[in-house]
Amino acid sequence: ADADVEAFVAKARSRRKSIGELLMDQAVIAGAGNIYRAETLFRVGISPFRAGNRISEERLRAIWEDLRPLMEYGVATGFITTVDLDDVPAPLPPDDPEAGRWYVYHRTGRPCLRCGTPVAEREVASRRLFWCPTCQAR
Repeated sequence: ADADVEAFVAKARSRRKSIGELLMDQAVIAGAGNIYRAETLFRVGISPFRAGNRISEERLRAIWEDLRPLMEYGVATGFITTVDLDDVPAPLPPDDPEAGRWYVYHRTGRPCLRCGTPVAEREVASRRLFWCPTCQAR
């Protein structure tokens, strides 16, 4: 487990590709996938466009430490959810059912659950990537 996180940190720190690309690269980290990529980067407040070699070891470990329990929960329950209960809007907006499960994934143009900025979308590593331009500015 410790060796896994250190291998991830070393691989990410040695590359100039964006962290949004690196999280989809099976040679860097296995199994993260598109939902977890978007959601974990939001939860730890890292821009998906920041180069791996420009992210501190501490922040890369934070990505790993956030991903592990989210993925374990998803495997155990068969359900991917990443929103902390304190951030779920009440009542849930009828036109935004994803707000109860995800911070940014598939929420393009809808308000960020933390700051209200519209969620943005762009293609990265041949997949749609979602992020909050305010919460993930760096």
